[in-house]
Amino acid sequence: MKKILKWVLIIVVVSVIVVAAINIIRIVYNPSSLFVEVKQQEKPEITAIEELSPYEQLVKDADRDIMKNIVNVLIIGVDYSEERETWSGKHDYHADVMMICAINFDENKVDLISIPRDTYAKIPGVEGIYKINASLNCGGGFPKGLNKVCEAASWMIGGIPVDYYYAVTMPVVKELVDTIGGVDFDLKFDFQMAGRSYKAGQQHMDGQAVLDFLRVRKNIKESGDANRVKRQKEMLVTLFRKMKSQNLLVNIPEYVKMFDGKLLTNTDISQTAALALFGYNLDEENISAHSIVGNMTDVFNWTFCLTNQKKRVKLIKDVYGIDVPQDKEYSRAGACIRWIQMELEFLTPNFDYLIKRADEEIANDIEIDMTEATVPPDEPTPTQDEDHDIDDDNEQEPVVTEEIDETSKPEETAEPIESEVPEDVPKYDREIRLKVMKLKEDYKLCKEFMNKKEYNYENDEEAVNVLGVLSRMKESGKELVDIFGLKDEFKKNKLKWTYEYEKDFNEIYVDFR
Repeated sequence: MKKILKWVLIIVVVSVIVVAAINIIRIVYNPSSLFVEVKQQEKPEITAIEELSPYEQLVKDADRDIMKNIVNVLIIGVDYSEERETWSGKHDYHADVMMICAINFDENKVDLISIPRDTYAKIPGVEGIYKINASLNCGGGFPKGLNKVCEAASWMIGGIPVDYYYAVTMPVVKELVDTIGGVDFDLKFDFQMAGRSYKAGQQHMDGQAVLDFLRVRKNIKESGDANRVKRQKEMLVTLFRKMKSQNLLVNIPEYVKMFDGKLLTNTDISQTAALALFGYNLDEENISAHSIVGNMTDVFNWTFCLTNQKKRVKLIKDVYGIDVPQDKEYSRAGACIRWIQMELEFLTPNFDYLIKRADEEIANDIEIDMTEATVPPDEPTPTQDEDHDIDDDNEQEPVVTEEIDETSKPEETAEPIESEVPEDVPKYDREIRLKVMKLKEDYKLCKEFMNKKEYNYENDEEAVNVLGVLSRMKESGKELVDIFGLKDEFKKNKLKWTYEYEKDFNEIYVDFR
């Protein structure tokens, strides 16, 4: 065994020596064989990197798929600011600015459609009576409810989709305007806001000034929400003009990135780029401004804007070329009819009882000859839009009294003379009885209207008049409750229905303060 291992070892050693000898000979006669031949990789062709201009980058990034037909983009202004967090009791924020930008890529034009924040509207998927600015609350609040705001805006224009939105709060408006360097603007009036004063005239306005201008609606000549909406559209066009003249529209995608988390949108950067590209090539003359108009009316225990359905239908036809039906329920007549029916359903048993008790009290009182008594004519109820000027020609002459001779006064007695009240004096005089007669007359008129089988929704005059009668009837009812000593029986405010606090009526309670 040892001999076998010895010979194996000798053979291995000899083999190693032979191989080594062969390699030494190869190296001596061919030294290059020491280096393995490596295949040289092809070097890429070096080309200069061409830097794109901002406009070219915008063209490159734009999503061309959305640049067809008409695309609706909703601009939403939320009434949130940091200082409002300190308000006691109110932490509901609303979509107080709603402006549809109907971008017509085919005709290269834009129609701005403003929706008044107080508009009586259907909030899709939610039961109850709401102003359209409550759509944000009905969708889950800010910012969760922004998609619901788009749904409500879509409902307002007959179901035409409103797919995209950009939403800002008040502080973000300031920051955005300051980012573009403010704006030059010809202010038409003096105004004050939160202790800040502004004078009329051409001036440069920073973000704070622009925000104050967009918000102001009180103590100015053109007051109210409708005029404020007009000013908001005017400022939006002015800001567009500034950005276009200074070539800032190409930076819009960057602004969106810069304000990520503050400026809220459901678009992506490529869609924003497409909209910015369109704006870059848009002429100011191709921007038109509209509003879905209506009458401000006291209804549903609040003041609502009740849409003029004829004008709404015409506006949708003019902008979109689509015929939509009038929504009778959400017309002025429809809203008044609904409120009259709702209130009378609640008030009927209470007024029946009040009239019954009033009749009993009068029946037990001393009789008065009422054969010549007539119900006093209705006094005109001023509307919010009417001005009441004094007619100088009808002013009464001042009453001239004779001078009294102080010496002719009778001497005062030490004790006052007690006057006896005659037993035949009625407790309830003619004026009180006339009030009861008038209440009955108004009540009968309202009930007859409520029981009508058909209503004229085209003419809102009758419904508005009956609503005024109902309002007068409630005020008279409160007065008669006091006169006939029925406060304890009506202490739960049985002459006013506060439906908005009833959970089984309004699905979501919204604080409109």
